[in-house]
Amino acid sequence: MLAVVLGIFATERGAAAQDVRYHHGLYVRVAGGASYFSDAVDSDPLPLIGSVDGTLKGGAVSGEFAVGGSIKPGFVVGGAVFVSHMPAPSATNAESKGTLGTMAIPPIDFDASTLTVIGPFVDYYFDPSGGLHAQASAGYGILSLGQGFERGSGNRAVQDQTGHGFAFVLGGGYEWWVSSSWGVGVLGQLMIGLGSGDDSTGHTWRHHAFVPGLYASATMN
Repeated sequence: MLAVVLGIFATERGAAAQDVRYHHGLYVRVAGGASYFSDAVDSDPLPLIGSVDGTLKGGAVSGEFAVGGSIKPGFVVGGAVFVSHMPAPSATNAESKGTLGTMAIPPIDFDASTLTVIGPFVDYYFDPSGGLHAQASAGYGILSLGQGFERGSGNRAVQDQTGHGFAFVLGGGYEWWVSSSWGVGVLGQLMIGLGSGDDSTGHTWRHHAFVPGLYASATMN
């Protein structure tokens, strides 16, 4: 009788061990959702009006694609691409500062713009079999800014431009297992980009982009 009981207990323990899932091996994540884009901008002196500064703001659609591997259960390293696309950012607080002093600039509506961050990342699961995790990435940021037009008059106020510089991403979230290797969940993320670039007329603009977002995520690991 004792042998039968021990046999049943061992079988149950083996089945329970098989049900335990760990974050290990190949890692692939796809995530996407809504975000808010804010970019504090200032320029070198421009002809007639002097330097210009202001903040571009607007809703955005953002996403992440990451591939890597676990160096130990729950600790992942790899490479990732983070993208935030702004369909129609605008600046309502722009000012010019020249020989005539500080002057307000009418609101400026911009064409679609995109911030892309490429770099290595780490993702850490606090419990290798659980869903709570935190991620970080540092890399190269590219901001493609569309042309800006004065609201109402339609006059072009800002040339299109591309900025480059340092960027980093911080995030955290929770995932629930849906299979032996896949989990789905929610992910809060913050993209920050610091850089500069020249517009099509050769004038330099400096950017300080800040993009918080909330995404749905799906991860194989």
